[in-house]
Amino acid sequence: MAGLSNLLRRAAGSAGRRLRAAWERLALRRATRVLSGRTRIELAEDECCAITLLKNGAYFLPELLAHHRRIGVRHFLVIDNGSTDGTQELLAVEPDVTVVENLLPVADYEVLMRSLVPRRFVRGGWFLVVDSDEMFDPPPGCGGQIRPLLRYLSASGHTAMLAHCLDMFSDAPAHETARWTYAEALERLDLCSIEGLERIAYHDPDFALSFYLKDNVTDGPQHFWRGGMRQQVFGETPLLTRHNILRNTPGVAPPGHVHAVSGVRVSDVTASFRHYKFTGDYIVRDRKQVAARVWQHGEDARRLAMYDQPGGFAITTPGQRHYPGVEGLEEAGFIQTSARFRAFVAGLPKA
Repeated sequence: MAGLSNLLRRAAGSAGRRLRAAWERLALRRATRVLSGRTRIELAEDECCAITLLKNGAYFLPELLAHHRRIGVRHFLVIDNGSTDGTQELLAVEPDVTVVENLLPVADYEVLMRSLVPRRFVRGGWFLVVDSDEMFDPPPGCGGQIRPLLRYLSASGHTAMLAHCLDMFSDAPAHETARWTYAEALERLDLCSIEGLERIAYHDPDFALSFYLKDNVTDGPQHFWRGGMRQQVFGETPLLTRHNILRNTPGVAPPGHVHAVSGVRVSDVTASFRHYKFTGDYIVRDRKQVAARVWQHGEDARRLAMYDQPGGFAITTPGQRHYPGVEGLEEAGFIQTSARFRAFVAGLPKA
């Protein structure tokens, strides 16, 4: 009888989880409405749509769009979580941007928003995950363009690619950097650190994300990075790697975690994205997010204690260096390509 009772409890728990998941998906769909732009985006095999979840991103948007247009992003799908700073109006006039609004709490629905909403509007191609304060950089050999990379992924049968986050900063006082426009910040926040990194093997069974990754196939050894500048300066342990590029096909399951996805073949190539979290009045921004309990990870709260230093706060770390470009990042071992990739992109017709 005890065995039967345990079986019934497990069955009831499983049914409850499925019912809750179905309810959350229904709530997400009902809460999502199109504000502007095309409602059906058709992509070719070597094209991608950038997926951005944001709230009050007007400060970042002109440069975000300009950079990713330059590297060849075909369309942008912006999921707006209730902006009040003119973000929606700014994007409404952009012909290659679709804006949908969803006001559900991002702390509870972030993964579903990022994974399910894009599939409702985009057909074919690839998804490029990028936050409003991030700049994705194709790996060496692509001439700064994303389409050679996507052609390689398609030709190789890959359905996902990892990218590593590189936190950018300035050692100027925060009260000074707060006055810079985002365009100015992109020039002046030219420091980074690739020291203090912990390498986590992709299929490490003790890795916290192992549940999502265990059945994925990697084309050669892969890993996640943890730590970096934020660990050196703030004592945080941020995970710096995620599956930034995903094939938009029914065979690829929607991501179950912000950093992880299941049922994919992971490329032998990795890329990087520059992260400009510490730009604008980031101290005020962090305090507002902590007060509003926007995120559950607690990183913003841990930083607040350091901001009130006598004489003002500035970011410095012994490992800081000027940004070396993607070639320098590969040389330092932060990102990787392969001989097969380099031969493939070298053989593509020049644009």
